Amino acid sequence: MKNAIRCLIISLVLVFFFSGCVKDQDAGDGNGGLKTVTMSVQELLEDRAVTSGVFGGLWRSKLDYKTLDEGDTLIIIDRISDIKPSSDGTSISFDVNYTYEPTNVTFNEIDFRFEDDLTDKYFIGDDVHITLTISRMNYTNETASLSFDFEVFEEGWNLTYFEKNYFFSTNFFQQIFPESVISKVD
Repeated sequence: MKNAIRCLIISLVLVFFFSGCVKDQDAGDGNGGLKTVTMSVQELLEDRAVTSGVFGGLWRSKLDYKTLDEGDTLIIIDRISDIKPSSDGTSISFDVNYTYEPTNVTFNEIDFRFEDDLTDKYFIGDDVHITLTISRMNYTNETASLSFDFEVFEEGWNLTYFEKNYFFSTNFFQQIFPESVISKVD
């Protein structure tokens, strides 16, 4: 009987101890573990982790960020290297020096696309903030034998556009953002 009571007391102490530890781990920054990260476009590209291959009969592609998780806020601060109208609004470019290792393709600039015509508000040489929220997108098309599991930017996510253009058909950043996510650095 004494052993049973002793085991019960030890078990309760362990439950309370481990419950407290889990609570402390979840507390993190006070936002349930969510964080705000500031990067340049170059740093964002270097933070990407891309894997792809055929698994279970499907071409599977996964894109994650090493330091970002779903729900995190990303603030990109960088200088505009080019700006021009595009078929879907405005294309704003940023200089980078990035080689996509799986294909050994080198990029000297990366474009972000915006819904509206911003060519009279932003100019080459302007330093800008782009504030985005990380979201998770899972998409499988059994007919085409494709499966995508990507961390995307919530403000520019559009499944119809993705299905039509497969998200990265001509550029790493094919999402189209509202004007509300960009502002000039003061």
